[in-house]
Amino acid sequence: MRKLFLAIVCLMLAAVASAQELKPLKIKSASTSSQNSTNEGAAKAIDGNYSTFWHSVWSGGTTSFPVTFTITMAEEQMVDVVRYVPRQDQSNGNWGKVEVSYRNTETGNKYVSLGTFDLGQSSSAYEFEIGQVCKYVRFSIKDGRGGWATASEIEAFSIDYAKRDVFKPYFQDELFTELKPEVTSSEGIEDPDLKALVDNLLNTEDYDKFRIAEYEPYRPVGSLQNELKTSAPYNQWENPTGVYVKNGEKLIVAVNAPEGERLGIKVRNWVDSEAGSTYSLRSGLNVITASTEGNVFLDYYTDNYKTAPNVKVHFINATVRGYWDQQTMTNADFKKMLGKLKSDNSIFIVRSEHAQLAYPVSAWKQYCPENVDSLMTLYQQVQWAERDIMGLDKYGRQTKNRQLYFASTYGFMAATGVGAYCNVNSLQALMTPDSKKFDFWGVGHEWGHNNQITPGFHWSGCGETTNNIYASWAQLHFTGNRHSLRLEDEVTGVNDYSGMRGGRMQTYFEEGLRKGVQWQLQDGPDYHGANPDTKTVKGYDYNGNFTGNVTTTSRNYDHFVKLVPFWQLNLWGTLAGKCPDIIPMVIEGIRTTQNYGDTYNTNGKQQMNWMKLACDSSKLNLLPFFEKAGMLKPIKAYIEDYGAGWNMINQTMINTLKKHVETKGYPAFTEEINYINAHNFDIYRDNKKLSVPSTLGTGCTYSNGKVKVQHSQVKNAVAYETYNKNGELIRITMYGLGSDDKHSFTQVLYPTSSEESEAAAYIMAVGYDGTREKIYEMQNQTKTLSAIYCTINSSGKGNALSCGSNTTIDTKGKITWALDRASLSNSLNFVWYLEKRNGKTYLYNPQSNSYFTGTANAESSSLTTKASAPAWEVACVDEQKGTYTFNMNGSGQYLNSYSSTKTGLWGGGASDANNIWVVNEVTGFDITMPKTGYYMVNFPLAVELPNGLDAFAVSKVEKLNYQGADYVYAILERIDSRIIPANFPMILSATPAKYHLNIVVNDSTNIEATNILKGTNLKLTGITKGTGLFTPSATTDAGCTAMVVANATSTSIIQNRSYMLTSDINDETQIYFATEDFMTGVNDIEESKEDGVLYELNGVRADKLQSGRIYVTSSGKTILVK
Repeated sequence: MRKLFLAIVCLMLAAVASAQELKPLKIKSASTSSQNSTNEGAAKAIDGNYSTFWHSVWSGGTTSFPVTFTITMAEEQMVDVVRYVPRQDQSNGNWGKVEVSYRNTETGNKYVSLGTFDLGQSSSAYEFEIGQVCKYVRFSIKDGRGGWATASEIEAFSIDYAKRDVFKPYFQDELFTELKPEVTSSEGIEDPDLKALVDNLLNTEDYDKFRIAEYEPYRPVGSLQNELKTSAPYNQWENPTGVYVKNGEKLIVAVNAPEGERLGIKVRNWVDSEAGSTYSLRSGLNVITASTEGNVFLDYYTDNYKTAPNVKVHFINATVRGYWDQQTMTNADFKKMLGKLKSDNSIFIVRSEHAQLAYPVSAWKQYCPENVDSLMTLYQQVQWAERDIMGLDKYGRQTKNRQLYFASTYGFMAATGVGAYCNVNSLQALMTPDSKKFDFWGVGHEWGHNNQITPGFHWSGCGETTNNIYASWAQLHFTGNRHSLRLEDEVTGVNDYSGMRGGRMQTYFEEGLRKGVQWQLQDGPDYHGANPDTKTVKGYDYNGNFTGNVTTTSRNYDHFVKLVPFWQLNLWGTLAGKCPDIIPMVIEGIRTTQNYGDTYNTNGKQQMNWMKLACDSSKLNLLPFFEKAGMLKPIKAYIEDYGAGWNMINQTMINTLKKHVETKGYPAFTEEINYINAHNFDIYRDNKKLSVPSTLGTGCTYSNGKVKVQHSQVKNAVAYETYNKNGELIRITMYGLGSDDKHSFTQVLYPTSSEESEAAAYIMAVGYDGTREKIYEMQNQTKTLSAIYCTINSSGKGNALSCGSNTTIDTKGKITWALDRASLSNSLNFVWYLEKRNGKTYLYNPQSNSYFTGTANAESSSLTTKASAPAWEVACVDEQKGTYTFNMNGSGQYLNSYSSTKTGLWGGGASDANNIWVVNEVTGFDITMPKTGYYMVNFPLAVELPNGLDAFAVSKVEKLNYQGADYVYAILERIDSRIIPANFPMILSATPAKYHLNIVVNDSTNIEATNILKGTNLKLTGITKGTGLFTPSATTDAGCTAMVVANATSTSIIQNRSYMLTSDINDETQIYFATEDFMTGVNDIEESKEDGVLYELNGVRADKLQSGRIYVTSSGKTILVK
């Protein structure tokens, strides 16, 4: 993550030179030859507000140097010092060379030059020695950072010389560290500062610790940045003093400045307040009133850093908290200092040879209270990795300047223009002195931003890519978890390797190496499937000439996938020893190219030059490697980044590079560089030959579209290639994909498909030298699920997929979904149909007449219509266990059992147990006939009735007289067909028992029968109490054995029921069941004493006869038994 660091630094500056204080003088007005607007006009540099600034022209024009800036004093008077305070929120416009001159009454209209000074475009305040009676002071600015000139404030001062004479009589030296022999007491001294100093020197043990010390010169960060070509300067707060000052507190500093060198102090805290302040120092006594609180640093940056002497400084009577330096101090020293400090957000400084940390005391006490030495070793290791990649030792560019990491109250982690930071609440991973827990990647990533080579190796689209070369190098060398590397081991991926270990690097193998997509446009887990934005931008030709505004598409791509080619080149060259320091050599080539930015003025030119330098440095033809990686291919794309821009390479540029390499006669490499990673580099290093078993398939096991290849059997393979039966390459699998911590196997991609071109036929193992051997071949390796009814039960969390017992439908047809998972039962809620349409599979739920769908990466699922239903790729995981995965639309989003009852979609394929489902075919189901012998039912699928179970429709409801009384009868019409089509409401009749109904697939039965029954598969709601008839009960009335009565309390009807509503049957609430034959003769039937076999009206043989009941004889005659 990279973030522009904006911190309005309060620079209420005060200093004293061989005296007491600078006394501010009033400036009447200011004028300039160039200003952008009145909001950024000259007056903003004399308004006393350090958050405003003057800025030369930038909007709608350019700054022409020299730029003059003139101040007019309120009156002509002695001006000792004029201070220039740079804009502090960023470095644009910082002054470089500037000529200073003055004018007064004596000189008339002529300005007298005081000389030209080089400020080095530094962010530090600069005090110009004027020492003249002035009315006007003019600055002629020759150059400024970024091509502009800015100033936060211009201030004028006179100097008051008073304090010096008070101190001098008591001391033998200019730094006031040695009392004269006759000074044995502070008695009689009136000046409180002097009195306190005398007492301290006489009586305070260890007074000189931190208060009196020597400090070394450092190279100016601007010139160092220009040499190293880094994107940001190094630490601007070197030389911590161990002194701490509060806002408004007086700080007395004695120093003997080396001749010609500028010294100062800086005050900074970072967490409690981002405000910081800077003060100049001169030889002698300096009295400063601090305008901000924080740690004090000696500002000693000089172009003479190689020869300038150390400087001794005395912070008189200062408050000391200390700092810790790994090169001179111990853990015991750290613990002692930390123990004296209050646990708060004030900063305690810690540093190693090349790293400096500014973290709060509270964080030190919480995360690293003792073993700071081990922690700083980890930071120093990151610095080694960064500087090794940059080639600082190799090319004699090593510097003692450090890089800074500080704490903040905003963001998470980011790089800034002054270093890198981490939020104070996220410091644990950066302060734990354990290589297994320390965040090497995070620290290396952010410092890597500061170290990105600019221009030359910081192209548009690579803002989060080329910095990770440093992070990956640090992580590889020093992490205590070598099995958790960012590229090789991160669990991610897309498509058929989604959710697999190493899935991100695998994306490069598929998108770049196999599919041949241009580098920077290769898909990846980050931004996967992102829709490009259409925008109008400035257009350029391949030479960087503006061609007018153009409309184009733009999007971001996975930054880590882009990293892989550089990572592989570094592994192969340096770690495997094939071309040591290949990356540092390229970087040095960029540094030493004169006028690099002018010559290579486009991203495309810089990318081509990078590949040229790689070939020239290695003296090898590496172009085939770059071509396979997608880097040496024509491209014209506008790519999003921190600074979006064009990546443009044409064939002419490619041909020119190829001709250059051909002319040089560089030999071509013969190794498979594009297949190297951090877990197989030793095969390249040691030239290990590929060795495979003599029997095809040994060490290989198929499961769920992948073949697990054991490295103990297939030895020294660096990658695996999967082919279809026509010999076409359809997958490339990186070494260790989906493996364990020991990297003992690779899960080789082995897709199945109804399309011949996408169906795997065999696997070739690849050696580092290009050798290829067939290791696996198998036909018909998976069971194909046909169109079946089935249950789908979670293998990971248990419970089966269901449309939900609480899913309802109201009388207007509105469905309320309650999709869930529950313990598998006989309910038809659990039955799904694998519907086949156009070669695709859909999850159809007959009970709700709808299809399963879900939301990507969410615990969210629902049912939808046929038109909106997604297709599912169903892949066998284990045929014997009947386990499968369901991949929605082939998107890498799998049916996932989030919890025991909730279902959604997630990545990961079969590597996630919650994506695995047990599919059991359902061929039928059981029903239990109630004691009444009647069951009102409605099924969402066709069924075949067993013997002994009869089905009836209700042809009509009729009021008839029976034995002198009127009754309302439901006339039951027997259904002759043993196959009942789906959604046919009926009344089943049989002797009370359990019956098994077979499901009929692809049924076309049509029953022609009058039927006034209605049916519902879902729970039907919205029924008025006392109007629904759906549960038969036993009776002896009206010559019948069963009846149905309107439910007096229910407002719903149970699922899978046939039913009648009172509104459909003349508001009748009590209905008796009778066959049509019986009802034909009910009104004129005679009493009978007939003997013989009799049958109930439902056809069941009557074992015991009851008087007053109607039976049927064997001849079909209806009789009433007396």
